This record gives sequence, C-alpha cells and structure tokens, in this order.
Amino acid sequence: PIVPVSRLLTFPDRSAAWIMKEFRGGARSGFELILSDGGFLRASVGIVYDETGQLTQVSSIREDSRGFNGTYWSTAQDTAILTKFTDRIGKENALKDFWPTISSDKTSTITSFKISVPGPFQNATEGRDYADLESLKFNPNILQEQDVVFELPDGFVLVCPSQLPAGEPTNSTTNTASGDFVFAAGWKKDDGSWTSSMEARYTNFSMHELVYTTFKDDNSTNSSDNTG
Repeated sequence: PIVPVSRLLTFPDRSAAWIMKEFRGGARSGFELILSDGGFLRASVGIVYDETGQLTQVSSIREDSRGFNGTYWSTAQDTAILTKFTDRIGKENALKDFWPTISSDKTSTITSFKISVPGPFQNATEGRDYADLESLKFNPNILQEQDVVFELPDGFVLVCPSQLPAGEPTNSTTNTASGDFVFAAGWKKDDGSWTSSMEARYTNFSMHELVYTTFKDDNSTNSSDNTG
C-alpha cells in the first residue's frame, strides 16, 4: 500500500522501487524492488522488518504480461522456493559470477542509472557502457556480517541486512555510520541474455541513493521472447 513514508522511483525497462524515505526504530518497515527485462517479464522482491528491526518476511511476485502460463517462469514443482545463506562461504558462492564478463567487441551493453535522494528533485545520472560493478552489493568482497543472501526462483537474488540498526535519523554530522545499510535485488537469466540489479542505499537511516544497473548480451536470444 502507498503510505506517506514511502516513495516510488521508476527506471527504464519498467523497473522501479517502493522504498521508505527514512527508517525509524519501533515501527514496522517494508521495501519493494521491482526488476523487468523491458519486455514481457517483471518481478518484485518484497522485504519486511518488524518493530525491532528484525527481518521477518521475504517474498517475490513474478509477472508475465502474456499470461502466467509457464512459458518462462518456473513453478513450485520445478525449483526450491527460497534458499537462505547466512555464512560467509555460502553468501560468496551465491553471488559468485553474478555479473557476466564484459566483452570488448561491443556485443554486450551495460548501463547504470543512479538517483540521489532525498530532496524535492531526483538527481539522475546515467552511465552507458560503464558501471562500477565492484561498488555494487553483488560484489562478495563488500558483504557485511549482518547481510543475508537469498536465492529465489528463476535467477533472482536478494541481499539485505538480517537486522536493521537501532536508531533514527539525526542532524548530527558525526557518528552516523551506524545508520548506513543497503538492500539489493538482482536477476540473471539462465541464457545470459539479461542481468540486472536494483540497489537501495541508506545513510543516517535515510534514503540516499538508488542504483539500477543492467547488462544485455546482444548475441543472446532474449528468453522472454520464447513462446514455449
């Protein structure tokens, strides 16, 4: 539901995010990251935290504008619904090789969009044929101890804190690092034609940046075009 503390930010390819403007302890909080391939397929990953900041729910909704008739999305009988990784090795293995190798022969396209908030305006920057993949949460080297990784059906991955930090936004310019945390959802198609991620970054318990990055292999057949 739309609530005053939430904000909708949209990107190309019908991707978007419902995110809270700021986090305050003692209240339930929720976030939704939406990834689409710009064609028929779109999926959202929802995250819910309770009043103590404890992660209580992860859910995913998959959509196909042609109708959910099994042409692309798997069924519950085909794959595990959700796998959670909390140990360092498990988390690193789940994220290993998430981003494909960027070719130098221009057969692939990588694009990154960044929106900086808060404020009355969205400051959007676009980087075409460039993205700082090492700075994104899907780099196993920057995972935090409190981060958990979830593998969801059809190539979706979620990285989020298992526990949000205690506190609330402050006007102080010192000792605000404890209010920094990141949520990230990613989607990598099995055929390698499409990889994308949506990353929400909070600073001092407030929304700071939203980064949307896509990789498209121009030589691969987009699997969302398959009609089964």
